[in-house]
Amino acid sequence: MDASTAVSLGKPLILIRPESHHHALKELSEKASVTVESVNQAMKVLSYIFEEGL
Repeated sequence: MDASTAVSLGKPLILIRPESHHHALKELSEKASVTVESVNQAMKVLSYIFEEGL
């Protein structure tokens, strides 16, 4: 599933994008649940969500 499909279906989205792609992905970042710059940051977000039971 790609990011635009996830957004259109109302699914939660963690968008991983490097700082160099900030402007190109700005509109998608605004629709994402979370935007991070690395896989490590995405893993921290998932860990927080599942450990805190959100």
